[in-house]
Amino acid sequence: MQKFIYRYRPSSKYAINAFLENKTYAVNANLLNDFLDCSIPYNKDLLRKKLLKSKKARNYFIFNLYRKNIKRDDFSSIDEYFIEAERAESIGNIEIEDAFNIPKIDKIIFEDVNDIIEEFRNLFGVVCFSKTPDNPIMWSHYASDSKGFLIAYHYEALLRDITEGIEKHYKNPLERLVFGLFDITYDIPLDYNAFIYKIYLYKLSNEATYRKLSIETLFSKIIKTEASAILLRNILLNKKREWSYEREVRLIVPIEHSFTYNIDDSLKDEDKYYDVGSIFPAFICFGENMELTDKAALALYAKINKKTLLCVQQRKHLIDNGVIDFPLIKPDDVLKNIWENKI
Repeated sequence: MQKFIYRYRPSSKYAINAFLENKTYAVNANLLNDFLDCSIPYNKDLLRKKLLKSKKARNYFIFNLYRKNIKRDDFSSIDEYFIEAERAESIGNIEIEDAFNIPKIDKIIFEDVNDIIEEFRNLFGVVCFSKTPDNPIMWSHYASDSKGFLIAYHYEALLRDITEGIEKHYKNPLERLVFGLFDITYDIPLDYNAFIYKIYLYKLSNEATYRKLSIETLFSKIIKTEASAILLRNILLNKKREWSYEREVRLIVPIEHSFTYNIDDSLKDEDKYYDVGSIFPAFICFGENMELTDKAALALYAKINKKTLLCVQQRKHLIDNGVIDFPLIKPDDVLKNIWENKI
């Protein structure tokens, strides 16, 4: 069993302040590095063929292709709009082969699915941990070229705390299958067409025509079985194998339910943070290029809280199982060494 799990953090005041509040940033899935991350792959030909078997979808495509002749604003409800489109098709105003112009329909589907995926990804917050503390690429990308720091948590304790929190807040067993702390998978081939098809038809329904997706509607209208919940979880966890060096473990939370913490009053948008709760870090590791003032802030925090938090200096000898082959430094020693400009 992995002993520790790690969180690389940049040198920004936001990351440091969040750590001091024992909270961790839950990034919106739309803001992840890889634009394919948390996306929904689909086969456009299979999706189109399935949609064209739906009367509602066929009429929807007709509206979009011939909206100059049939204006939506002329009707009091979308049902009347459907009826008029069917009537126009049946009396020959719209030739069936023209109505189902495949390139034009594919363009409509492409635009709609992009909107759906953006809405879908906006529902989820992601907190990324790693099983490795000494990857130079990650120190560069996620810890500001080693100007930042690394937080180590006891893996079992963090997993237990998060699981208890999920069970407390989410009574729906299907939600419990999706939200929580999980290992990332890589290049798992899955068929997502049925999933995107369900969302597409829901968006075409009367009640959803002018409404964006939400966690509530996702689990009440689309995710109704254990298999569909597991598929949803796989969408949120499956990445390209090129990212496997990160050895990522991912916390998935609903972005609308994650703790809202506005670090700086000058920020226009409130950042989303997940409350780590009662789990205190096992230790923190200063990046080799971290500023003395930032080190002092973290060390002083450790001292004031009178925890067993230890501070260490980044080396190249941290190994995969979390064992550290150089002495840990207590907060008092950190402050003393900073004062003497030794670290």
